Amino acid sequence: MAESISHGLGLTLMPYKAVVFDLDGTLVESKIDYEKMGEQIKELLSRKGMKEQIEDRRKAYQVIRGGAQTLLDFGLPEKNLESTLVELDQVMNDIELEALPTIQLKPNAVKTIETLHGVGYKLGICTRSHRLYADRTLEMYEMDGYFNAVVARDDTP
Repeated sequence: MAESISHGLGLTLMPYKAVVFDLDGTLVESKIDYEKMGEQIKELLSRKGMKEQIEDRRKAYQVIRGGAQTLLDFGLPEKNLESTLVELDQVMNDIELEALPTIQLKPNAVKTIETLHGVGYKLGICTRSHRLYADRTLEMYEMDGYFNAVVARDDTP
């Protein structure tokens, strides 16, 4: 087992080099309108020719989380796959950006980030949100300068 390190701040931490945070629900809380997102996704998939009907938003999220193969398995015509993926991403991005004014910091979020940064930890964000939403959120609360890396939904295949 690794030895702990005392940084003289009343903290005893393990000798890790970096800490990676999720964004929504960890550092901030927002009121993303998932109901609206689900409805727009259902409408888009229907318009794009998906054979299986999506009755509720949970099923809509299950389909989009599953990616391209799941869309095809649920009956989306292959010729519509690429444009559907682009439009799905745009729907999610737009609704996330609409939620920016609702974002609130979690208690002690900035203090935690400042403390970890101050004692030398590299910090990162890994979020299912898209890049612009993540960047604007961090900028809103002047946390952007603390993070060495941010990986968002649109940064990965």
